Amino acid sequence: METVAKPITSSKPIKILHIITGLDVGGAEMMLARLIENIDRNRFRCEVLSLAPPGDVARRIEGAGVNVHSLMMERRFFGVKTCQKLRSLVTEIAPDVVQGWMYHGNCAAWLASRMMPKQPPLFFNIRQCLYDLSREKPLTRLVIYIGARLSSSTVGIVYNSQLSRRQHEALGYEATKSIILPNGFDVNEFKPFKGARERLRREIGLKSDAVLVGIVGRFHPMKDYYNFILAASRVLRQCDAYFVMVGRGLQRSNAQLNAWLHSLDLNDRVFLLGERTDMPSLYPALDLFVSSSNSEAFPNVVGEAMASAVPCVVTNVGDSAALVGETGKIVPPADADALARGILSLLNLSEEKRRALGAAARKRIREYFAIHTVVRRYEFLYEEVLHGQN
Repeated sequence: METVAKPITSSKPIKILHIITGLDVGGAEMMLARLIENIDRNRFRCEVLSLAPPGDVARRIEGAGVNVHSLMMERRFFGVKTCQKLRSLVTEIAPDVVQGWMYHGNCAAWLASRMMPKQPPLFFNIRQCLYDLSREKPLTRLVIYIGARLSSSTVGIVYNSQLSRRQHEALGYEATKSIILPNGFDVNEFKPFKGARERLRREIGLKSDAVLVGIVGRFHPMKDYYNFILAASRVLRQCDAYFVMVGRGLQRSNAQLNAWLHSLDLNDRVFLLGERTDMPSLYPALDLFVSSSNSEAFPNVVGEAMASAVPCVVTNVGDSAALVGETGKIVPPADADALARGILSLLNLSEEKRRALGAAARKRIREYFAIHTVVRRYEFLYEEVLHGQN
C-alpha cells in the first residue's frame, strides 16, 4: 500500500484508538509513545488502550496529554466482563481508526472494531521477527495464528522490518496488506551529551579514560546475553575494557546472569545497571554499543545509540544491518568469537576514527530514520484510508 499522500483538510481531528498489549518499557511501546508525542494534534486525536495494567510508558503518554485506558488484564484472554469493558470504552471513544500493536493488541483491536456499528478501518502493527515459533509461549503461538486468520479484515498490516514481513506472510498474514514503516528516533532526545562520559564512569567507579562497551535490553533469551558475556571475556584477553549491561532483569539479583559472570571471572569487569530512565545520558557515555541478539526485527536500542553518535557492533538479525549500514560492524548471531572480533576491530581504532564512525551513525539516523519522517508516514496512512472511504 502506498503511504504517501497529501494531507486532507478536515474540520475535526481524526480520532485514533491505539490498542496495545502492555505499556512497560519496550521497543513497540516506545515507538507508540514517540508517535503520539510527534503526531499533528490539529489533525489527529489519539487515545491508548492497554490490555495489561499500565506500565512506565503510560506515564510518558499521559504526559503528552493523551488518555490511557486499561482493561487491567493479568492474563491474555478475554472474559465476559473484559469484553463488556472493551465495548463500553470503544463506544465512548468512537474512533475513526483502530490501530493494534503487537499480537494480543492486534486481536483486541480486531474485536474492538467489530463492536462498533460502523466498523472503522483497522490496522495491525507487528514489531518482531519470528525465527522459531517454539520459543513463544503456547498462548502467544495461538494468538499469532489467530492474527493471521484475522489479517485479511485489516486495511493494512504495519511491519517495522522487511524480514518480519516475509516471516509473517509465510505464516498466512495477508501479503496484499503489508506496509513497511521503520522505527523512528528523536535526534533531539538522543544526541551527544556533554559530560556524559565522566558522569557514568564516576557513578560506577571508573577512571574517566576507561573504555566502556554497553548493551541495552530486557533479560530475555532472544537477546543472547550469554553470547555477549562470552565475547566480553574474549575481548579482555586483548584489550583493557569494561562493560555495562542496562535493562529490566540485568541486575545482581539475577542468579542466572551472575552465574555466567562468575564462571568467566567477569564480576569486576561487567556492571549491571538494571532498568534506567536516563538512557539519553547513558548512550553518549559509551565508547561502543553492542547488540548480541539472535532474533530482532528493527532494534530501537541500536538506533538510539547511533543517534547518540555511538558506533555499533550488531548481529545480523532482522533489519539490524540495514539500520547500521556502513557506520559499524555486522557479525553473525550466536558466534561469540565473531562478536569479539567485531568489538575489537572498533576498539582498536583511534579515538578520532571511532568518533567519526559515531558521527556517521548519527547522520544516518537523521537522514533516514528521524521520528518526524516516520510519523508523517503514519499520518498519511491514516488519512489515505479515510479519504478512500469518502
